[in-house]
Amino acid sequence: MLWLLLPALSHILFAAHLLFHGTPLALVVLPIVALVLAFVPVRYMNRLQQLCLLGYTCEWAYSTYELVARRILEGRSYHPALEIMAGVALFTLLTALVFYRPKLLAYYRCPKQC
Repeated sequence: MLWLLLPALSHILFAAHLLFHGTPLALVVLPIVALVLAFVPVRYMNRLQQLCLLGYTCEWAYSTYELVARRILEGRSYHPALEIMAGVALFTLLTALVFYRPKLLAYYRCPKQC
């Protein structure tokens, strides 16, 4: 169950990202709901979590592109922003792999290749 801390961090980071960009609170709650659902041992919940995390990764990649493009147009240094945002996107993507762990597959009552 400690492995669920990594997806929990990804959900919280994405909720903070949404808050930072002024997303309505009703939508900011969705990653928190997904976080709570991660602890519900229902079949295929791991796939739902993976889909959420892959969606987050796409948003992080798009935000990275926008931020880097804006900084290039302004003539500012874009390397720190690129490294941080790409690191967060990679972390979120790799977090989706946590749900292939045998203990988590057993927790969600999935066969070996759920």
